[in-house]
Amino acid sequence: MTLLEEKTADTSEEKHVPFIQEIDEGYHVKIGENALHPMEENHYIEWIELIVDEMVYKKYLNPGDKPEALFKVPRGEKVSAREYCNVHGLWVNK
Repeated sequence: MTLLEEKTADTSEEKHVPFIQEIDEGYHVKIGENALHPMEENHYIEWIELIVDEMVYKKYLNPGDKPEALFKVPRGEKVSAREYCNVHGLWVNK
């Protein structure tokens, strides 16, 4: 097992950073606020993870899918998201 370094950046400038929107049903997470991450055969988001308080929710993606996930979960006090790009590694919003 390898410990991955969490990378972060401004969501409006970096298409790897998860962008979280609170919606009526829970949370919508998309990878890239202004420009969505590509989902090609050789370069795609493998999974998106939402952490709400102490609970962790994950959605796995495949090439051709949209780089986003809808999590129908209760709202929480502390909310963050991570994603894993098969080329550029682990990214987190902070």
